[in-house]
Amino acid sequence: MPGEGRMIAMEQAAAVLLLGGNTWRDIRKHSISILLTAGVFLAAVFLRIWRGEYAALAAGILPGICLLGLSWMTKQALGYGDGLVESVLGALLGWKKAVEILMGAFLLAAVFSAAALAAHRLGRKSELPFLPFFLGAYLILLAVE
Repeated sequence: MPGEGRMIAMEQAAAVLLLGGNTWRDIRKHSISILLTAGVFLAAVFLRIWRGEYAALAAGILPGICLLGLSWMTKQALGYGDGLVESVLGALLGWKKAVEILMGAFLLAAVFSAAALAAHRLGRKSELPFLPFFLGAYLILLAVE
């Protein structure tokens, strides 16, 4: 399909914008930008509908819905914003990439937490913003593609 490379680049740029903007906000205020998140989500939904990819849209949102459920079950040990961002990533990039990013983020968070605990920089009850790990995982994924 002509212009497919350009479309992929735009999707990647939107994902970096979503993750970068929300990472900054997560670190500073422990929240996400609803305006940024909703804007990228609406663009992703429009793109999927325009392409006729209804099943891909529904499947892409599912990992985020699962994360929202996990947030609810753990009384937000993992915040609702993380689940919302995961849903948007799934709508934008597809469910496989969204799951790859999520698993990479969990791995990065585990490595960082283990190192910080070993260095006595964090305690067992310390809270960390999770979106920086999403951003790191996505940037690593882009680098290895």
